[in-house]
Amino acid sequence: MPAPSQLFLSTLRASRAARVSVRHRHAKAVAGTPVRRHAAGRRLDPAKASEANDSVRIVASTSPSTSWATSWPPWLPTVLTGFFVAATALSGTQVGTTEGTAQTVWVAVQVVSAVAAFAVPTAERVRRDRRRRAAEALELSARTELRLAMNDALDPVVRQIGRIATAAVGPERDALREQAIPFVLTAATQVIGPDRTRACWFVLESGPPRLLQPVASVGRAGPPRTEFVTGTPRGDAALAMIERDEQYFCRDVDEEPPLGWVSSGSHEYRTFVAVPVTAGNTAFGMLTIDAPNAGDLTGDDAGLLRLR
Repeated sequence: MPAPSQLFLSTLRASRAARVSVRHRHAKAVAGTPVRRHAAGRRLDPAKASEANDSVRIVASTSPSTSWATSWPPWLPTVLTGFFVAATALSGTQVGTTEGTAQTVWVAVQVVSAVAAFAVPTAERVRRDRRRRAAEALELSARTELRLAMNDALDPVVRQIGRIATAAVGPERDALREQAIPFVLTAATQVIGPDRTRACWFVLESGPPRLLQPVASVGRAGPPRTEFVTGTPRGDAALAMIERDEQYFCRDVDEEPPLGWVSSGSHEYRTFVAVPVTAGNTAFGMLTIDAPNAGDLTGDDAGLLRLR
């Protein structure tokens, strides 16, 4: 069995490589055009990754034929549209003052100018929409790549936790469990969220009273202080989430406080994700990620935290 330190080092190497890959792909995606941000957060839904990958292939296959359009300076469509509008107005004036062949020529100029005045902004809208879809597709693909990298990187740690869960009760099991927890927390803060993200581990105590007790944290300074005790609104909500094997994402604790939330200045975070830690039908506790600013985390991060 690999040593826990070896598992941890391989996890960090893979997670850091995944973050570099995502940043590189994201930079390519947003080059020259903003990526559409959805109301749910700053990232897009990875459930559309398959469609995004198809879009990437389509855009890549058509890019050579449209390279001339992507090289347009931003001011050119406006200038061309103004020119053709002016040409349409001028030719309309000339049509009324000329006769014969000259009038026919001016009519043709008027028609062509009118069509061009409509076609140029239409072509620009199509070009922008194509670039936007390409950027969104690249970001979705990068997010999916990160999810897969996280699953692969943390698989050894997950198997280590499985060994801990099935080991006989005793000093060896306790030692393995204590070693694994900070590894998982550190790996989570390396990949999920921005700087100053904090990962916390709450162990499930059978009691009485039954509760989730904070025992470890990694990342931003300041240990977690909240205990989730049965019989209280927030304790019952957290324990029910674990029993149902669900996850919880709070976008902003000020605007959408969770059940039983106590507003006070002691909280140093605005957004958080909470997931249960289970093996089979046995629950062991809760893992959380929190960050100082609303928007630093999204519901997608819950999927990464659960290694799905």
